[in-house]
Amino acid sequence: MNFVCYQAFYHTFNYDKSTSSPQIVKPLIGQKWGVGRAIFSRFLYSPAVILIALAPITSHVNHQVAALVLVIIGQFFYGFAMRIEGPIEMGYLQSITPMHLQGRVNATMRSINRSMIVIGAPLGGLIADAFRFRTSLWVAIIGLAICAIWLAVSPMRDAKLEEQ
Repeated sequence: MNFVCYQAFYHTFNYDKSTSSPQIVKPLIGQKWGVGRAIFSRFLYSPAVILIALAPITSHVNHQVAALVLVIIGQFFYGFAMRIEGPIEMGYLQSITPMHLQGRVNATMRSINRSMIVIGAPLGGLIADAFRFRTSLWVAIIGLAICAIWLAVSPMRDAKLEEQ
């Protein structure tokens, strides 16, 4: 019986190594806020990258500790937002897509995602080389904020999963 309880506890509170967010958080947030509002965890992306952009660059030990703390906190919030938003968004997409179109829709989403990486990574590198890396981070912050605002004014904010 103890083994069964341990397995139930482990799988219920299985922590993600990158964000320390328990697996139970996503469904609870999705159920409590609704799908559309749960996807608004995307709003944490911009503040997370702002913390990283504000990390001081210095050789002074105290400032290096402050920089490390800002980067860790920024990465934590970014990872936490991804852990909530990603699976809920994917589940919603799959729930509203007819079964015969699942492959096409998923392939299209992955292609768009990979294409943006191929375009965005070199572009970010060019911006960083030309104007310093902080400028490229601020461009990314503006892009993330625009996406979040676009999502906020779209009908997606009211999206819900229908009970079956």
